[in-house]
Amino acid sequence: MKTKVLFEHNFILQYIARISSQIYENYQNKYPLLIPIMEGAAVFTNHLTRYLDYHNLNYDLYPIKVSSYQDTETSGKLNWHIKFNERVNNRNCILIDDIVDTGTTIHYVLEELQKYSPASIKTCFLLEKTARRKFDVPKDYVGITFEDGFIFGFGLDYNDRYRDLDEIFVIETND
Repeated sequence: MKTKVLFEHNFILQYIARISSQIYENYQNKYPLLIPIMEGAAVFTNHLTRYLDYHNLNYDLYPIKVSSYQDTETSGKLNWHIKFNERVNNRNCILIDDIVDTGTTIHYVLEELQKYSPASIKTCFLLEKTARRKFDVPKDYVGITFEDGFIFGFGLDYNDRYRDLDEIFVIETND
């Protein structure tokens, strides 16, 4: 497997800082419920909440866990490991994920979240891949947009490996 660095660590952090400032401006008196979609959003959420703490934003964390990927392709099926409960009722919710790709995961997560009557729902993504969109989903806070390529690192995995890398890598193809 031949790879190259697509986004360096400091470049990524600049975008996370910008997103945190936008969230702070919109939620400084609203005590939002941050809902990271695990496991991919763990690294992004860790960095994002550090910046939000710097802003002194009060928030709660409520991670959920779903999966839809096998190898380098989305299965199109959502597997729920940790679901929503009444904690989201009447809360200003921000769904956090590492990447919006086909939109499948966030589409079905949003559909499920709405059943619990939150006060509001916004979405937050470190990355947006534009080439393979199947669902038109809201993208309220987006860091880095790129067209295509299978990426890993900084929370994104390749077959459950490489999440701990500080940069984001792309697998080079022989096109």
